[in-house]
Amino acid sequence: MLPVVSITLFLPLLGALVVVALPRAPAVLTHGIGIGSAALTLLGALAMWSRGIRPGGFAQVEQLAWIPTIGVSYRVGVDGISLVLVLLSTVLFLLTFVFSAGVRQQPRAYVALLLLLETAAIGTFTALDALLFYVFFEVSLVSMYFMIAGWGHEDRQRAASTFFLYTLLGSLPLLLAILGLYLGSDPHTFDMRVWIAAPPLAGAAAMLAFLAMLFTFAVKTPLFPFHTWLPAAHVQAPTAGSVILAGVMLKFGTYGLIRFALQMTPGAFRQAGTVIVVLAAFSEYGEHTADILHLLTSIVADTAGPLVFPGTEAKQPGLRVLTVYCHCLTFADYFHRCLLLTASRAQQKRQYPSRR
Repeated sequence: MLPVVSITLFLPLLGALVVVALPRAPAVLTHGIGIGSAALTLLGALAMWSRGIRPGGFAQVEQLAWIPTIGVSYRVGVDGISLVLVLLSTVLFLLTFVFSAGVRQQPRAYVALLLLLETAAIGTFTALDALLFYVFFEVSLVSMYFMIAGWGHEDRQRAASTFFLYTLLGSLPLLLAILGLYLGSDPHTFDMRVWIAAPPLAGAAAMLAFLAMLFTFAVKTPLFPFHTWLPAAHVQAPTAGSVILAGVMLKFGTYGLIRFALQMTPGAFRQAGTVIVVLAAFSEYGEHTADILHLLTSIVADTAGPLVFPGTEAKQPGLRVLTVYCHCLTFADYFHRCLLLTASRAQQKRQYPSRR
């Protein structure tokens, strides 16, 4: 059977390699490769959608031994949560490439980084090996850092550094939690399906792993009080970076809360339900200013709460899926706001200042 998930996952990376291999390609051709790669990736996501999912488990699973001595494999697949997020992400990436066709400042690097970011995003949503998930999760940080630092606005360097440090340091507890789940599994494995079917940790160990995962994904979502990196990143990022950051990358946090914290430490998640509800409630409020970018940044922060509220009491698989489908509605709502942001920046002629 054709490995549709892997093809869809690596199509953007292949496009990035083609761009890098053509050092003298004109900007029009470079952007054409980016748009073509994103369009083919969207077709791949539609093919994944047509194949559907399997009730009560993961479908379209593809795996290959990577580091067999410690149980690490290249393992990808989808369920009702990740399939929707992959499809919506590929749509948003394609529109972002179309909008960015006018970028003339280092177009090869710009398109290559955006394509690398798309592969990292799809990989984050489809990875079924915990270490593979972590690799894609970290690659996305590097790509977005260079996009903000290279094509952002006046204070882009500070915003990029703040974004990178917050999210990089914030992801370290997740690595510790992954190692804890690995050591708690018998036999040792990084297979996320095994951890979901039979959570390997219990009691205090499960609570510690849950707190580590909660910290990482609260920074990424972001939830109060870990949201202070977000306004500068949105305001200083180029329009495409701001749209992908809000429309895709922040969803890594809410996806991780479901996939890791809720499904792999369900008992600890239920015990901490009150704390999570409080965090979600505070995350509903933002500091609104006259600047439209700050206003929309507050709206982004506001989208974190609705997912977490129902998730705290979701004990049945159907409710868990419904939780993320509700957040997909929020995703679509903010997608509309991203288009408004695009129009606003284009009108102000600020999206890509000419610099040598």
